[in-house]
Amino acid sequence: PEYGPDIVSYVWTGIGIFSILGVLISGPGLELIGPYNVAAIAFPFAAAVIIPTLLGCLGEQPMQTSDGHSSGIAWDIVKEHKNYVACTTVLTLAVCASTGCAIVGVNQGTQAIVALASSAVSLGAATALLPPTISKPLVYMFLSSAISIKVVGFADNFYLDVATPAESLTTGYPICETCPHFSPTFYFTVVGVWDAIFVSLGSQLFNATMSNWTYRKALSVTQIVAMCASLTDIIQFNRWNRSWGIPDTVFMLGSQSVQNTLSMMNFLPTMILMSRLCPKGIESIVFAMLAGYSNYGSAISGYLGAYVLSLLGMGDIGSGKVDDFSNAWKASLISSVCPVLILLALPHLIP
Repeated sequence: PEYGPDIVSYVWTGIGIFSILGVLISGPGLELIGPYNVAAIAFPFAAAVIIPTLLGCLGEQPMQTSDGHSSGIAWDIVKEHKNYVACTTVLTLAVCASTGCAIVGVNQGTQAIVALASSAVSLGAATALLPPTISKPLVYMFLSSAISIKVVGFADNFYLDVATPAESLTTGYPICETCPHFSPTFYFTVVGVWDAIFVSLGSQLFNATMSNWTYRKALSVTQIVAMCASLTDIIQFNRWNRSWGIPDTVFMLGSQSVQNTLSMMNFLPTMILMSRLCPKGIESIVFAMLAGYSNYGSAISGYLGAYVLSLLGMGDIGSGKVDDFSNAWKASLISSVCPVLILLALPHLIP
């Protein structure tokens, strides 16, 4: 356990560094060969993780039955820890329900209702079946992700929409005369490399300054500071940076460097807490369950964000000939402020 912060920081620093290779390819690739060919190039690299897994590099040994034969499922462990298996099953069904609604194309309001209902069922199962030492942090992780209200779906269009009808015919992006008009290479590659650098910096800063802090202190400080940093997006959505004489490219890189550093510093305490909550002998299933709940919370955040955008009249961004971002600052304000609300429950859910 004493090496937990070091290991987590090491892993996420590596993720940040090696993601640079991907973003170096994605920007020029989107402009030169299109998204499908870029995805085809990336697929073998993503699938390569199968090789060390099948070779047993993770160090796990096949379960053995009493007669010495390999057994695919350790049913005795499943029965002993049936509550964890039950929670994982409920979570899987909730994910299927939300995903199914998205696939059939229900409206944003119905999708949000289904998402909230499935969330209530999932959290109810966790609260009823798991010990409080695990269920309370699990609820915190889920709610922290869910109330972030992801409204970034319009951001790509805000930065990439073009200025003239001729450019729209060439690129496929709608027209927005006042938008930054970034090129895909700048937006995906230059900004992507910049993001990766500061994600790695954030993990190192966390390890150097906060690794010995309590979870409550680390989560509280980073959440509040991250909120303040994310509010800078409002400046660009309202185009105030132009009136201040700050070019869009400079403002973008400056705001992203601060936001990504603080976002990683806010993310790492949760990852470390996950690793320390896992009971011995069932580490993989409990860690997967905790990560699953947290990731499902992020998905719920996206569904709620889509509904918020529809209420703000931004649900059709990117689908027409001209985009209107007059309410973008309102969406950004909601997305920035809502995550701080979880701090009200922090003393009750986090040790």
